[in-house]
Amino acid sequence: MGTTSVYTLAVQQASATEFNLFLGGEPKGAGDAWQGVFGGKTAVTDAQHRSGEVDVSFSIMHALDPTVDPVSGGAAVRFTIDGATRDVRAHFGGIVGKNSPQPDDSDYAFTAAQDQTSSFAFATHIDFDHDGTLDEVVNIQSRWAANGSGTAHVVVTGGSLGQRTINAVECWDPARGRVFYTDDQNMNARSGDPACCPF
Repeated sequence: MGTTSVYTLAVQQASATEFNLFLGGEPKGAGDAWQGVFGGKTAVTDAQHRSGEVDVSFSIMHALDPTVDPVSGGAAVRFTIDGATRDVRAHFGGIVGKNSPQPDDSDYAFTAAQDQTSSFAFATHIDFDHDGTLDEVVNIQSRWAANGSGTAHVVVTGGSLGQRTINAVECWDPARGRVFYTDDQNMNARSGDPACCPF
């Protein structure tokens, strides 16, 4: 953290099972003008049930210390644990930095079920067609069976594609070997048998 700012960390026990966390910063000499850099809470109901959340402000970090990158934006993460079930979700909003000169948003979601199947979803804006103009929206949805086999579906829309939609599907076996692939842009790349896809 920068030498022109000072920071404080506070932990509050809100209840017998819940704790709140706060990391704040302020310019030296500001006099109790703390700004939230990091905040969150966690709750442990019992050994099988836990939850928590974290919020991070890159904008405040950078304002307090100009060497911090990204320079703006923030992240919000939420998770729950219910026995063998896991659910994690994250949103990254308005991220601007060395690797993202334009504001970038993305969403992440992961779920593991009691039966040991799992799913993953990710959506973001990128220049998918590399034309240097408008960014497209890329949405990835994937599922895994308990044995490790799975299916992923990619959908690209918006940006320079206009009304077009690009789809791609890939499936793999328990050893992570590809058993099927197809996409809208290059039908010659199609391989395998869709009947091998577990989902």
